[in-house]
Amino acid sequence: MNARPAVTAPPSLPRHAARAARAARAAAVAALLALCTVPAGCAPRLRPGPAWAATYDLQWSVSPCRAPGATPQAQLVIVQMCGGSVDLARLLPPPLEPDPIEAAAVIVACATRTCDPTLEPADRLPPLTVAWDLAMRVAPDAVTAAVAATSLPARTRRDYLARYRAARARVLDLVTAEGDHFRDVFLRPVTDARATRAAADASLADARAADDDLAADVDRAILAAADTSDDADAPAPALADVTARVRRARRAYLAACRPVLGGVGACLADRHGRALTRLLAHLADAAGDPILAAVEHAVLDQLPDLADPRAAEYAAARAAYDAEAARLAEYTTMRARVTDPAVLAERWPDAPYDLARAKILIAPRTEPGADRLVTPYAAGADTVVEQLRSVRRHGDRAVLTWRRRTQPNSIGTGCYETSKVVGVDSYGNVNYETRCTGERRWTDDVTLAPVEVPWDDAADLVPGEIVAVVAAHPPQTDGKPSRRPRPGHVVFAARKPKDHDDHFSAYARDLEQTQWRAYRLAAPAAPGAPRKRRRTP
Repeated sequence: MNARPAVTAPPSLPRHAARAARAARAAAVAALLALCTVPAGCAPRLRPGPAWAATYDLQWSVSPCRAPGATPQAQLVIVQMCGGSVDLARLLPPPLEPDPIEAAAVIVACATRTCDPTLEPADRLPPLTVAWDLAMRVAPDAVTAAVAATSLPARTRRDYLARYRAARARVLDLVTAEGDHFRDVFLRPVTDARATRAAADASLADARAADDDLAADVDRAILAAADTSDDADAPAPALADVTARVRRARRAYLAACRPVLGGVGACLADRHGRALTRLLAHLADAAGDPILAAVEHAVLDQLPDLADPRAAEYAAARAAYDAEAARLAEYTTMRARVTDPAVLAERWPDAPYDLARAKILIAPRTEPGADRLVTPYAAGADTVVEQLRSVRRHGDRAVLTWRRRTQPNSIGTGCYETSKVVGVDSYGNVNYETRCTGERRWTDDVTLAPVEVPWDDAADLVPGEIVAVVAAHPPQTDGKPSRRPRPGHVVFAARKPKDHDDHFSAYARDLEQTQWRAYRLAAPAAPGAPRKRRRTP
């Protein structure tokens, strides 16, 4: 048998040869980086193995891989094919009609990274919900057509579509593996809310279409008012006529919407109700009535923003998360008390998820200040939230008076300074103790000044309710606020809370509303209680 040759260390290279080798390696890396700016150069191939893995064997790990001039959708494909990570924050929450390539990018990211079964439920289940939602709403044919329409090379398009199909199948498998409890918490509430919203949109389509021309007419009236505001001889613009028309439109929409959405507040807060309220705010501002503009702004600001068509889905997802958190708290308590695991399993066949760190990825993304038109402060007014004492009608106006409030005060009498030192201030002055031989007490009336509002606002108000109004600042008389009624408008009314008496929140969400503006809510009376007249909007 021949002897194995001895292994010897290679001789060291001369210094100039080592420099040449390093230069050659640097040139190779530079060539690789240059190659990776071309889409075709970064197209990897599917690694042998199960199709659901949706993983790729990258010969060169160069990330991110960019293609100058590529569209954002094509760039998503290139980055994912080259092993780079996609910023999902800018793709979530997915819109009602998502872009097919963006939807595919979320699905691929879920199958390869964000929905890994080894992650905690709080980390992997919310993105799995979004990926499943997109897989159901975006057809594979739509993704194929969108990828085919890009300028990517044929090989890149072919490989990415193979990866997307494998990732979609993987997402569906993960959802199936999670079982019924996952569906009850994450999927079913959202799909039920979506079906309800679609039915409501279909029922209200005609009512909303009737107001299609209102926005354009309001804009023309506002522009006409601006053009003639400096011309005393020009006819006054018909702002009042357009305002009356928008008010009639809002009243008609609320009448049609209330049976569908279940309440005036929900109708004022949806996309169409907010649009009509926004028009009224613009008209009031153009007509020189900043207080009325601030009132309509307060409606937009204090009602929940349901303008997003998927707002009901977001609310359903939050409610499901909260219910699961309450279920987990009960489960944790009982688990510490029950000794037989079988008894615990009978009550909770599916253990609750711990979602304390979970992020609701389908939460709405709102633009702050989108509806901020005129604030009460800018209008020379303030918001008053107080318990109503009485409503007195004077023609087409009404005066609202408030619950009487007093404040005790006292002052010492016969006071004198003693020789006892109580301290020295920062300026070196010695302070001596002061004693008083008597005390004078009195009570100040701090009841809020009455507010005068249109009778339509006050017709259905009930004494004892909490009423929020936007009213002008009270005029000063001899340096003190006047007690004469000041002009304003009603924003909402609510039932008096039982848990506190003297301080009321200015936010409607903290109170049980009974009225918004002049529109009374449909609230059933208690059994046996007399039914108060409810005016239909």
